[in-house]
Amino acid sequence: MYHKTVNSQPTRGAKAVGYPSEVDIRTEFTTLLADIEAEMSSVLDERGGHARPLYQMLAYHLGLDGTDGPRGKRMRPLLGLLAYHSLTGDYRPALPGAAAVELGHNFSLVHDDIEDADAERRHRPTLWALWGVPLAINAGDAMFALSRLALYRHLEDGFSERRVLAL
Repeated sequence: MYHKTVNSQPTRGAKAVGYPSEVDIRTEFTTLLADIEAEMSSVLDERGGHARPLYQMLAYHLGLDGTDGPRGKRMRPLLGLLAYHSLTGDYRPALPGAAAVELGHNFSLVHDDIEDADAERRHRPTLWALWGVPLAINAGDAMFALSRLALYRHLEDGFSERRVLAL
């Protein structure tokens, strides 16, 4: 094991940090990303009825529509889960927050695509290019609302109302 040294002396309190050679970071991240997407899908799946076409638009934009198309990097929720896991040892309680972060980010992307007249995102037509500007605006706004509803799922897991509002 490697120890950091200063003037040929081991640093006080420094410990060797070893990583098991059997850890496959791609597998670990793939699991986290799948869990983030499952959480977002569960937020979308709770909605149905006459609004189902709207949620299908959102699933399309998020890459959760069952195709093998690109889904985005999901860096924001991934980093949040990794930070939470490093502090608590279990990332799963933070999944609603991770879904909220990704849904909120994608709300801004939908509106950005409209403002910039971008007809393509992740090599697929944008929402406004397929369904028109008014429906895309509604879809983006719905994604913002769903990001907040995803946060409220923390209440079911025992987070205090004060903590959820702070989030």
